[in-house]
Amino acid sequence: MRSSMDSKKRIFSSQSIQNFLCKMTNQIVFEFLVKKTS
Repeated sequence: MRSSMDSKKRIFSSQSIQNFLCKMTNQIVFEFLVKKTS
């Protein structure tokens, strides 16, 4: 039981990290495109 909870926490944390990285890359790409077009 306890190990399953730990694995769920680990999966959740990795997903949140992936979401954070996706947001960061999207923002960087967006700023790059804005600078390029302007």
